[in-house]
Amino acid sequence: MSWIFLLLTAASLAYVQATWFSWISTCNSCAANTHCVNNKCLCLAGHLGNPYFHCYHNNNAYCSITYDPVVRTFGGERLSVNGLLSSYVAEVRTNRVALWSGHCNLALWAMTERVKGKSYINEVQLRLTQTDALKNQHFYELRILTSALNGKFSWSVEYRLQDRGSFVHLHTFKNELLSIRFKIILINSCTIKFTLMDSHILKVEIICCGILFGIRPFNPAEPKVIPGIFLEVTKTHQPTFDRWSNTQQPLCLDTDGYAARNISMETGITNQKKAMTLLGLMNGGPLDFFGAAKNLLQLTTSLKRCSFSILNKLSVSIWWSIFNHPPLKSCVCGSRSGWDGYVDFLLLVLDWCCHGVSSSCRSAQNVLKERCAGEMRHDSGIRRLFEADCSKVW
Repeated sequence: MSWIFLLLTAASLAYVQATWFSWISTCNSCAANTHCVNNKCLCLAGHLGNPYFHCYHNNNAYCSITYDPVVRTFGGERLSVNGLLSSYVAEVRTNRVALWSGHCNLALWAMTERVKGKSYINEVQLRLTQTDALKNQHFYELRILTSALNGKFSWSVEYRLQDRGSFVHLHTFKNELLSIRFKIILINSCTIKFTLMDSHILKVEIICCGILFGIRPFNPAEPKVIPGIFLEVTKTHQPTFDRWSNTQQPLCLDTDGYAARNISMETGITNQKKAMTLLGLMNGGPLDFFGAAKNLLQLTTSLKRCSFSILNKLSVSIWWSIFNHPPLKSCVCGSRSGWDGYVDFLLLVLDWCCHGVSSSCRSAQNVLKERCAGEMRHDSGIRRLFEADCSKVW
């Protein structure tokens, strides 16, 4: 009887193994505009992109920010950015196609969470302005918070309208998309559709403006699944991109030839990755929106007050070690959640390097001594900061 038991056990294990391999090789994680071929996700004809994140129509404008962060600009550049905290992602104007014609203006921001010292987008905020043919304007704001704590996804959507000069809260819905899968709201004759896809991407379509964006949070239980945000704008709505002041450009830039090299020329930082990292910190989060952490606004202000010559010197010495070393970010934050501890540390470094405040230098060194002694042994830039003479002007 024992050999029969062994045969049955082996058969059961083989069945379970085959079932498991079949499950992970299916197309459960396919993104929008894809189809499944031989258990692989592929973009549909006429579409480009990553079939496990988003496939966009090859005639449309498209940008994205994915994990650890990599920016894919509207111009097609792929650029790494270190130390992304809260950043201005995109601004675009399109023709409005609804009951009343006119145009739409969209501004999009992204905020990140800290996971083992790395940045993952977990929140987006947008401001949509609709202007009709009679020049009447309607302002609409949206905030989406996401998480995948312990492999369980959660979503929170809040939106509000401006009425007589002040914003009025309209509605908040939390996790009901997990059961109903989609929700439609109507704002000034414009349909906005929220769809939660099987691939755990929350897709938002602003139909009258020809705008589509989506967000997928980082899921520690599925580290190979791509988290991030994307924005796709239909070319038939004739998108245009405005010009901005120096170091105020959105990270996805524009489609008129503005690229990372232009940021390098403006800042004097020849390394484009470092220049884009600086842009991501300096273009700032929403100032009068749903809110941004005070120390993030202080960081943006401090960077703007620092000369590009000093920032350039910093970028080739201690500054880059601070940004490019995830374990340092974790130890600097200590037991505090989020980025507050890290931003406070950056402010101390800037106070010394840019504004000559020697006490801030000593405070930064104390943080390293108390929390990051182990990391100083592995990075010369961090040691250089710890051993610096705080009495000397940078």
